[in-house]
Amino acid sequence: RTRYAATGEKAMLAGVPSVVTDVGGMTSMLKHAEEGLVVPSGDPAVLAAAIAELFDDPLRARQMGMAARARALATYSPARVVKQLLVAYEAVMSDDGVEGLANTL
Repeated sequence: RTRYAATGEKAMLAGVPSVVTDVGGMTSMLKHAEEGLVVPSGDPAVLAAAIAELFDDPLRARQMGMAARARALATYSPARVVKQLLVAYEAVMSDDGVEGLANTL
């Protein structure tokens, strides 16, 4: 993941609906029109319109933010990340070594 995807995770955890372009990892992290908005890259007018759409409809923005937070807590919570790291470390430390890690991911 890129630094930008990590920022998206933080926004989702904070309950902020994101407006993202259709490149990079964010498009797979959130559901369009449910947890945020995905717009085509390279079109600033569409990006601005999507941002304005959320500002003009605070109830919808709040609902998207709550949905984004619920997904982030289920997917990217610190407890889950720590658990995944422990599984990865255990796989690397096992007799299978790095090959075992591939089977856990």
